[in-house]
Amino acid sequence: MKCLSVVTYVAALLLFPWGSIHAQVDVSGKLLGTVTDPSSAVVPGARIAAQNSETGLMVRTTSDERGNYLFASLPPGSYSVKCESAGFQTFTASGIVLQSQTAVTLPIALQVGAATQSVEVSAAAAIVDTTNSTIQTTYDEKLMAALPVWGRDPRETMELLMPGAVAAGTGASYNVPVTSFNGTSGLSNNYRIDGSDVNDYFHGSATAYPPAEDMVEFSVTTNVPDASIARGGGGQVEAVLKSGTNALHGQGWAYLENGGWNANSWQNNWAGIPRQPLSQQWYGGNVGGPVFLPKLYNGKNKTFFFSSYERTSTSAAATFTGQTITNAERNGDFTNSPDGIPVINGVPTPIIPKSMFTKMGNFLTSGTNIIPAPTSGLTTYSWQPTENETVQTLAGKIDEYISPKHRLFGSLWWDRDEATSNSLSLLSFSAASWAYQYPDPKLMWSENKNLQSWTVNDTYTISASLINNFILGVKRFAIPVLNSYSPTNALFTASDMGVGSVGDVKAPDVQYISMPRIMPYGIYNGYIDDMTQNSVYAADNVVYAHGRHTWKMGLEVRQYHEVKYQTWGAGGNFSFADGRQTYGGTGNGIADMLLGAGGGFSQNNTQILDIHYPAREAFVQDSIKISPRLTLMFGARWEPHFGVSPTKGNFVTFRPGQASTVFPTAPVGLVTVGDQNVPSNLYGVRWADIGPRASFAWDIFGNGKAALRGGYAWTTDYQYLLGFNSYTNTAPYGVSYSPPTGLVDFTHPYANSYGSSVPFPFNPPLAGDPRNTTLVFPTPLNTLGMDAHYNSGQIHQWNFTFDFEPVKSYLISVGYVATRGTHLSESHDVNWPLFVPGASANTTANINSRRPYFPNSFQTITMYVADFNSMYDSLQVRFSKRYSYGLTFMGNYTLSSTKQQNGCRYWGNCSLDYYSPGLMNRFMTSFSYDIPIHFVSKARKTLLGGWTVGGTVTGNSGSYGSIGDYNCAQFNYGSAGCYATYVGATPYSSGLGKPAMQSGSQIGLTWLDPNSFVRGDQTLVNGIATTSSAVGQRLFLGNATPGIFKGPAAFMINASLAKNFTITERIKLNYRLEAFNALNHTVLNGPGGTVGPDMSHFGIITSAWDPRKLQMSARVIF
Repeated sequence: MKCLSVVTYVAALLLFPWGSIHAQVDVSGKLLGTVTDPSSAVVPGARIAAQNSETGLMVRTTSDERGNYLFASLPPGSYSVKCESAGFQTFTASGIVLQSQTAVTLPIALQVGAATQSVEVSAAAAIVDTTNSTIQTTYDEKLMAALPVWGRDPRETMELLMPGAVAAGTGASYNVPVTSFNGTSGLSNNYRIDGSDVNDYFHGSATAYPPAEDMVEFSVTTNVPDASIARGGGGQVEAVLKSGTNALHGQGWAYLENGGWNANSWQNNWAGIPRQPLSQQWYGGNVGGPVFLPKLYNGKNKTFFFSSYERTSTSAAATFTGQTITNAERNGDFTNSPDGIPVINGVPTPIIPKSMFTKMGNFLTSGTNIIPAPTSGLTTYSWQPTENETVQTLAGKIDEYISPKHRLFGSLWWDRDEATSNSLSLLSFSAASWAYQYPDPKLMWSENKNLQSWTVNDTYTISASLINNFILGVKRFAIPVLNSYSPTNALFTASDMGVGSVGDVKAPDVQYISMPRIMPYGIYNGYIDDMTQNSVYAADNVVYAHGRHTWKMGLEVRQYHEVKYQTWGAGGNFSFADGRQTYGGTGNGIADMLLGAGGGFSQNNTQILDIHYPAREAFVQDSIKISPRLTLMFGARWEPHFGVSPTKGNFVTFRPGQASTVFPTAPVGLVTVGDQNVPSNLYGVRWADIGPRASFAWDIFGNGKAALRGGYAWTTDYQYLLGFNSYTNTAPYGVSYSPPTGLVDFTHPYANSYGSSVPFPFNPPLAGDPRNTTLVFPTPLNTLGMDAHYNSGQIHQWNFTFDFEPVKSYLISVGYVATRGTHLSESHDVNWPLFVPGASANTTANINSRRPYFPNSFQTITMYVADFNSMYDSLQVRFSKRYSYGLTFMGNYTLSSTKQQNGCRYWGNCSLDYYSPGLMNRFMTSFSYDIPIHFVSKARKTLLGGWTVGGTVTGNSGSYGSIGDYNCAQFNYGSAGCYATYVGATPYSSGLGKPAMQSGSQIGLTWLDPNSFVRGDQTLVNGIATTSSAVGQRLFLGNATPGIFKGPAAFMINASLAKNFTITERIKLNYRLEAFNALNHTVLNGPGGTVGPDMSHFGIITSAWDPRKLQMSARVIF
């Protein structure tokens, strides 16, 4: 399906009657202060000029009647300031560093005298923010250059150094690491480059960021942004690309990584696996300066360019460890099966003759190319998938200073990532993911990520008190996941398996098979996932200063369009699991697979998603200078929620009692776009979403050295769109077929609902088609929708901080920082089987009889609702030192407590799912230090002088975990989820930290005591796990909730060592060595824990953070 081009989007937006347009925030800084005389009286009418030291840009203003002056929008950089007033000496200050989205206060104290006399100061600006309560951390070029960054995207490294930051994994974000800030979801951050939107809205993550060599600064606002900041209740992550200056500057670089330089991983060492191969090189360079065309144009002080190109080549392997079937099970011997003895016709049967195996069972166990044999222990299997990747990046920027009052820049960020692997788990979901897959000898996976982001940014000073900033951004982002599957190149076919499934468009007839101890990703046969996002972002920001007031106001517009083509689940999917005795199984999922007993089957059509996700937002705020020492800010941001709309109107939802007129034969309650009161987004636009923001800043002593600050911000969350593709699998626009477990004939898997017909390939109906009046819907029907009252999630942020500068260039901040998330998005099955004491059973008929809408032909009704909540409180201590005497550093300590709603196990009472695991301690710091070595000998000084050491030091007190039950439905009869029951004196093993052994081989490290936990419906009676007599009379939710145990603490040092060798006066050679986990300290991940038949790996830690890795680079800098 062809998506609209970027050009079409731009044209559509330019024709849209915007009126005045607002903006996100300009990528500029603010310089302000008060002019006083020797008696501390204010000096009105003083003439102040600020000049950029590198581009020559000079901007002028005058102090008002209160002596205040303001430069509301200056590009990031170093400035000199000059102030003149009749009867006073000329004041000059240099080395004033401005960063984007921050305010710097420079008090100007004039001395009586002639203007020909001057008073010069250096870096006299205060570093305490006395204007607002925003908590923002900014990394400049010096500190970024000292940070060790594994790979080329420094975003995650710097995000995790922010106060209140926690790594939030990659599960939903498609192998893109995301960060949780102050207890908010890691999928709620807002990402920008040069002020333009670069969010991947589908996955709730960022697109690729430029390398540190191409950025002038990187910042994250983590709490109480002002009203000009758009939606996204998490961190506001901003990168600013470098610009050219009056001097021609640049660098060329080469980075090298090699597996032979690295230490072996902790898990490889105990598993006897050698160090994995790795070869990575990247080469690139950048250059910037004035635009100069001989005899035609000299852009000095006026027109500047910056450009960069880099190419990365990687060849790598990783080691995965999982569980497979035992050699004995492969031959039908279940005497020592970790999942217990199979029960056939009520008789425990440890030996199953191979003559009883189905064709599927015989095929899967006939060799080890599909289900591998253990490599250690009874069931442990390790394998080493490989990956090859080429990444090319291009950055470009043109700055034009049309006049001192008018500046314009345009930038381009282009990233092309091409990767191939023999394991989808390594390629698309990362080595730390839930989605492990065994190596496939026949398939090669490929994933390309293609990003193009263009930005135009225009700032015009209309008058001394009025400034306008306009931003236009265009982004195109594509991720095609493909593989070499074809009908003639399948790992297994329907004929091999003896099954009758038929694949939908571009999908194999048999897509995957899952069973116990075969990783959650199962045995996979082929998958295509092709996605393209086109986005246009436009914004305009107006700043007006008058008297005590500084007003900001404006509008933001976003047009977002996505097309996604995916074959996930579009082939036959077969599943086997332990505990399916009531479904005809043996209780042992491996035996079920061999016998074809108790099996599950599912299949859906190929997903074709075509959606729009627009935004129209506005804001206004006023910063009021109540007195020279007190500033108040009041504002509000209007963020109407438009939701997600399908281009073809092919979304459905559930409205009890309403009959569809678009599809008259649909079950009552199933409605679609076009039915009465069902708009394109299924619930309507929420026009009333207006978020107030307020703050104060009190300059305690009036000298900018200490401040009390506090504020509140009500922000709304954007939707991440992963999950909307499920609408394309929902009747009538799709098929999601799943017959009752254990009641499906694999040779005719569609017979339960379709008789002798086959629903694939599927041809979706269209609204208005005359055939819709006779359309036959499958029964019972699984469907989904959006709650009629759905709205954006709301994040409430506030803080109260004390900032002070104890000595020059040092800043310490101590504060209380909190967030509250309300009306956050989650999903419920509104057709949940209600628990009826004494009348609940685990049979299909009984479960369905307890579903409220089953009589209306519905089975599951998954509704997205806005009722999830979270709470976060923290003490945050931040400390930093601006660069002087060769030293700069930035760090923080966070003591936090989180109370969260961990889903809804029982829809009838979601309040059962609030947990407060406990206090967390985190410490993070980064630094750069020019080692002061001085020698008389020039030769010695050349060799031993000029070294810079940098790095990061991070630590935390360990994460909290929970213990699950492998089959809650066994005793809660489909009415509720559950946890295990904690019955011990301590959750930890007496052998804590000792090797865990199995069959003479180490399988990990002992952490939790399996004897301290029993199943959710059990308790201890005389030391024996006993099933409660109340089973069937009440729900069993368990008590091993989040916080029942704590994982290992973590401490990590990453370091860099660099030296500049002077080649000529303008050219330097820089050598750099980076060591990640420099001390090769083993930092363990958490233990696994689910109570069930197989406890052989319970509470065991099987993986750790990466070992020491080395990276070398060389740069030529000019």
